[in-house]
Parts: sequence; C-alpha cells; structure tokens
Amino acid sequence: MATHLLGFNLPFGMQVAFYEAVIHSRNNRFELSYLNPIIFYRSVEFNLGSPDNILIGGDARWDIAHLFTFYGQLLIDEFNLPEIRHFKKGWWGNKFGLQLGLFYPDALGIAHLDLRVEYNTVRPYTYTHRDSIRSYAHYNQPLAHPWGANFKELIFQASYRPSDKWAFRTGWISGCRGLDLPGENNGANILNSHKSGVSQYGNYTCQGDLHKVNILSLDLSYMFLQQYYLDVRLLRRYEMVEDPARPSPGFFYGSIGIRANTGLSTIDY
Repeated sequence: MATHLLGFNLPFGMQVAFYEAVIHSRNNRFELSYLNPIIFYRSVEFNLGSPDNILIGGDARWDIAHLFTFYGQLLIDEFNLPEIRHFKKGWWGNKFGLQLGLFYPDALGIAHLDLRVEYNTVRPYTYTHRDSIRSYAHYNQPLAHPWGANFKELIFQASYRPSDKWAFRTGWISGCRGLDLPGENNGANILNSHKSGVSQYGNYTCQGDLHKVNILSLDLSYMFLQQYYLDVRLLRRYEMVEDPARPSPGFFYGSIGIRANTGLSTIDY
C-alpha cells in the first residue's frame, strides 16, 4: 500500500486534510511508480492500466472556541458522477464511507467530563476490488472499521476522571449490519470480489442478512501505584436478527487486569 495525506491548518480553529491510498500487488516487488511523493497520483495508476484499488477521501475538524469539536471523514472508493446524481437507484459502485462526530470536553462546565457522539456508515462493497489481494485489508482483517462494509452505527461515549487515580468511561453503540446471505455477496465481506455482487442496482446499506446490534460498555481504572493501574471492563452485546426462527446472538463479557504505563505521566481516556 502507498498513501498520501495533505493537511492544512486554517483560521478559526479549522483543520482540513486530503487522503489517498492505492492497494496493489506485483510478483515479488513493490510498484516503484507509487514512490512518487506528490499527492493525487490517480494518473500514475491510470497509466499503468488501472490494475489497482485507489481510495480517496478527506477529513475536517473544527474547534469552536475550545468548547466543541466537530469532526468528520469522507472516503470514496468509486466515483461515477452520473450514478451519484441518480443515487437512489442504488448502483453497486456508489462505494463510500462517512463519519460525523461531535466532541464536548469538560461538558456542562465539569472538569474532565468528556462527551462524544459519532455516526459512521459504509456502503456495501466499499473497500473491495476484483480480488482479495487488492482489498483494503491486511492479513484478512479490515484496515478501516472492524465491521468491514455495509453497516451504519451511532456511538455515544462519556468519560470522567474525578481525580488522578480514578477514571470512568461508558459507551453505547447502536447500529445495523448487513451480512451475506447463503450463496450471496451482499457487500459486507470486503475480501469478496465486487464482481460477485447480488445486483447492479437496488443496493442499500444493511442489505442482506440484517443484524441490529447494541453494545453497552463500562470501563473503570484505578491507579494503585504510580503508573500502575487496576482496570475493570464490563460489556454487554446483543444482536437481533429478522428471522424469528433463528436465535439472536448475544453475550456478556467481563475482564480485570493490571496495566503499567512506562514513561507516561498521565492517564488519558
């Protein structure tokens, strides 16, 4: 993989960046053409015959008077302007991912109380290519969101550090995933070829085997010695499927551990 990131610091607490990545595969060598340090080298890949997987995107952040931080990311894996204009037709190649978030530090005037709300969505077949070697993955694991593609989720998080010794964090994730139906490629598994999609048109986010997911978590941390922490984590995950004949998977997870932070002076949640 070769990547470029070009960022700007703008007035009024704004930051903007542009991103591109190319996933490629050659026999026992790196594609030397991609060592070009200049961003926006789509023409390089085009001159090679367009054999590789190109992704482009951008992100933005806006700190408003050190009170709120708005942030977002947009990733585009396929761009066809006529199909975007007719987005409702659900062309399979309208592949993109979107993130929008709001971070509220020292919420309500309470020191070290931080709140976050975030929305993420990725269209079906995003990150895929003609073969798994050029998908946006490494060792068969997604390089972006762990759910791969074909999902949307809403995240709420709250963290509070009342003292140097204690820290608390809780979160709730609510979303939907469209997993592959038997014998079909519905766009969730990014290792599948996008040529094996179920339909040219009529695709929508969370299509296929619909799973509605809810995850509740609670994390507690206590510093019992300098830079040594006792960590406790509780997590409840529940998935609801459409078919009443199938059980809805869910589980409860708990853990306790000791963590040592070497060379760090603060705990940061």
